[in-house]
Amino acid sequence: MSAKKINRKVFWVSLPIVTLMVSAFVYYLYLISYTPGIIYPLGEKIKFSEFTFDAEEGTIVHLLTGTHIQIPGNILIDNEGRSVQGRVTLKFREYHTANDIFLSGIPMQMRDDRNQFMESNGMMEMRIEKNGKPLSVKKGENIEVDLANFNTPTDGFELFYLNNDEVWDEGKPFQSLNNDRRDSSLAALPPNPSTPINPIPGETDRIFTLAIDSKKSINLKAWENVKFRFLEDIEGLEFNDAVRINWDNTTISRSDKDKNLLYFNFNCTLRDNNGNIIKHFSKILAEPLLSGKKLERAMKQYDEDLKLYEKELAKIEEERTRLENEAALLSRFTVNEFGIFNIDFVSKLDESVLVELDFDFENEINPLLNQVMLYVILEDKKGVVKLNASDWNKVPASESETSLAAVLPDGTVAFVDADSFKKKVAPESLNKSFAYKFYFKTQRIKYENFVERINSSSAPKFI
Repeated sequence: MSAKKINRKVFWVSLPIVTLMVSAFVYYLYLISYTPGIIYPLGEKIKFSEFTFDAEEGTIVHLLTGTHIQIPGNILIDNEGRSVQGRVTLKFREYHTANDIFLSGIPMQMRDDRNQFMESNGMMEMRIEKNGKPLSVKKGENIEVDLANFNTPTDGFELFYLNNDEVWDEGKPFQSLNNDRRDSSLAALPPNPSTPINPIPGETDRIFTLAIDSKKSINLKAWENVKFRFLEDIEGLEFNDAVRINWDNTTISRSDKDKNLLYFNFNCTLRDNNGNIIKHFSKILAEPLLSGKKLERAMKQYDEDLKLYEKELAKIEEERTRLENEAALLSRFTVNEFGIFNIDFVSKLDESVLVELDFDFENEINPLLNQVMLYVILEDKKGVVKLNASDWNKVPASESETSLAAVLPDGTVAFVDADSFKKKVAPESLNKSFAYKFYFKTQRIKYENFVERINSSSAPKFI
């Protein structure tokens, strides 16, 4: 056989092999690639809060987090550029924890450099629709947003926008300010109502009677043998000192606010050991104790007053708690488009020691072929790093509280909690000059149970 024929056969045999190798390489590149954009890891979404308003009038919306949105009237257009009138729907949700961000599926790494990841200080998504169709903002118009900020931002934080829900744009400045609306509302809360006084004295009540000389104090004869309950020191000597003195003169007058309450005015003149004149006085508020039908009527009124008191107090405390739960700080910025906005600091994975991880579930499935995604949830940094199996040697040993969630194809999450991670991977003991590899046994949790576990499925409500 000629050399020419042999070479031709070798060529035809080699071509399928080369084609197969190229196909395998292309498939490998596919397996190690990252799909851009939003991918819900568990199929669950944090629900939108929805609010309907007139497009011509605009609206102001305030959320329980302290987030505040001002939408002017007549700024909305449809996809053909026509001004929108009538009722429209604002859809809004915000993300303030690493677990929120994990569930959202929003990418937190830069597409062109996955070594860069975002530490969030508040993220929001805002859309406006009419009859289910998305709207836009007119050119030159803006919506003002005060986004709740639960941590003081340090230098380097910027406002980012997720273009086309896929790629983060260049960061822009924003304004960090105090939540004055919250502080003003707290200061304006009414004082707690006065506690109704039970007509029947309790064990700690201070009860007294007047020792009356009926010949000298005719004006007090009507109060002889009447028991009184001390309520309040008004001025002069306090009650505990006043009861130790024999007073020269005592007068009683009714309170203008409540005829059942009495003011007692005590006066006397004494001499000290040197013969010097000392004048004492005391004014207290007290009430006579009741009996019989008067007591029955008083108890009925007391029960009614107590119910009203408890209702008013609960209302004030509920509002105080709501306000105290708002963020103390706000991030203020304006937007002229809808989508996802994030207050972020861009960090680098390799600023931490990068370690390699192996997991127990790798004995059951091939994580690369099954495209198992590992989510490194940096709880303190409010960041989520997303790694496919080819990058499990680039897991940051961050000093942030770190948990791991690998989403498996059987409907479970292989989970490593923050305590387990820190116990095995102690960041403070690692050195960048060395390579580290750790093996983890995981908790296997169903998708729906995992969502409940991280407790991030509820959205803020409008008020």
